[in-house]
Amino acid sequence: MKKYKILSSICLSFTLLCTSSFSALSAEPLSKEEIAQSNILRHMEQNSKKFENVDSLIDSRITDLATRKKISDSLELIDPSGRENVIIIENDGTILSNKLGSLEEFKNANQKLIGQDGKLINPIVASQELKESNNGQLISGSNAALASTGWKNAEAPCTNDATGPFRRGTTAKGYSRMHAFIQLPGKNQGITIPSSASTSADKAYVYMGAIDKDNAHVDAGVTYNYESGPYYWQESWGMTLAGASPTNNPTFGNFTAGWINMKFYIPSNNKIVLEVTGTRKETNTLQTYTILANVDLAILRNFNSNGSGVTLKRVTSIAQEKGKQNLTSGSTLGTSTNYVYWENVRIGTKETDLSTQSVGYFCGHQTTNVLVDYTNQANEKVRVKTGTLTP
Repeated sequence: MKKYKILSSICLSFTLLCTSSFSALSAEPLSKEEIAQSNILRHMEQNSKKFENVDSLIDSRITDLATRKKISDSLELIDPSGRENVIIIENDGTILSNKLGSLEEFKNANQKLIGQDGKLINPIVASQELKESNNGQLISGSNAALASTGWKNAEAPCTNDATGPFRRGTTAKGYSRMHAFIQLPGKNQGITIPSSASTSADKAYVYMGAIDKDNAHVDAGVTYNYESGPYYWQESWGMTLAGASPTNNPTFGNFTAGWINMKFYIPSNNKIVLEVTGTRKETNTLQTYTILANVDLAILRNFNSNGSGVTLKRVTSIAQEKGKQNLTSGSTLGTSTNYVYWENVRIGTKETDLSTQSVGYFCGHQTTNVLVDYTNQANEKVRVKTGTLTP
């Protein structure tokens, strides 16, 4: 496993062929986890090579020159690995894509959130996070032993706005990019939402995000569409922005349970990118989906691409409607065998300067609603429940 950890860092930089490296340097058979992650890395590496020329990635049926220019400029901001299927959300809710098929897919999956003018009714707005004197317990290299391996309740309580239980980890200030592998559970395989939870609108979220110097925050990640049905966006993980609310966020991508690679970054001031690579439910093939959003600037925001004043976060939660929190509704996100696994969390300001997260603040709301099998600041397994969890 130590060999694998070293190799994963090499592969994530797209410098060597991952599969040949694994085969040549590891005498042991690859685990399912290693196979899944190496396949994802290979897909991302192939994307990086194929999608360098942005003009060739724009659908020829998009003929308006101004629109093509907007899309081209946006694609230039996105890592080459993430240019496969891109949705662009502008300040006024206008939705663009480099592929008309992706645009149609996005609109079909979010019909209730799009007005007659074809725009999102609620554009992506940075909201004000609760002021906190402490984001949780600081865990650095000097005191990492405080949270040893094995399932335990969260180290410290999080300040919260009563919208459901969650596990949160934040970085020190000065970063604008976070990458990680994440293992996601599925319906009745780690995720259960009983009918009794309909009042509080329980919904599972796993996301990254940023907090600026004035405590405004944006969230970007995946949410589980628990409803049964014939559509590919049902019983799947869809990408979402502003993940703090369980009711009005657009979704895109729709991945099966299992391993994904997630990137969150600020490529230009007050623009955010979410890139996810995983297995698409509809086709059972690996695909990469990306959303680039312009953060609403009705109020001055300071999401700086150089990381100045910016804190990054990662959250595992069962979100509930504000004012309807019910910490005993019985919903679960993760069990002892099917859990959310954050692995190899890396942070930086550019794709080429990432390092493993080694310092962070960690907490849970409430501590008894969260279990964590913590290895270090970059690797942990998480379970969340609207009910009491005991180690």
